[in-house]
Amino acid sequence: MTHSGDREPRKPTFIEAEIRDGSGWAEVLICNISERGMMLRGEHLPEEGSDVEVRGPAFVVVGQVRWRCGNRCGLRLREATDIQMISGEVDAPIGDRFVLGKVAQKLAWVKNQANLTPAFRQARRLIEFVLVVLACVALGAVAVGSIASILSHPLRRTSFQIDSSRN
Repeated sequence: MTHSGDREPRKPTFIEAEIRDGSGWAEVLICNISERGMMLRGEHLPEEGSDVEVRGPAFVVVGQVRWRCGNRCGLRLREATDIQMISGEVDAPIGDRFVLGKVAQKLAWVKNQANLTPAFRQARRLIEFVLVVLACVALGAVAVGSIASILSHPLRRTSFQIDSSRN
């Protein structure tokens, strides 16, 4: 970690995240973090003073943009955060949420999916395969019906002309 003067120690990072303000979501890169702040880099950053939410792979934090310079900005977080958990150095406990300092529910879901038995994963893949096959069969039936309908009109007309020329 780096430390300069009376600032909190900062940890250099390279974490892809998203930031949301009143105008919507934008992709950002978290360049460094401290317990109460972070520096972000991105193309569409909120204005100074904006209240924002930042979502990363396993966390959600809320704060305010304190400064902005070009494609960088600094946030002051509402609550102290666990730097090691945000940077991925420490695994978060399954089942907890990391919202304003806890582990994200999504992380727990992903970890639970990884713990599924091989038989259950295989059954899930089989069901997905069957659904894809059924969708393909349905699309094929619609396509065949459409083609048959298109081709039947000229054939009926030709049959009618042949029958009328015989009479």
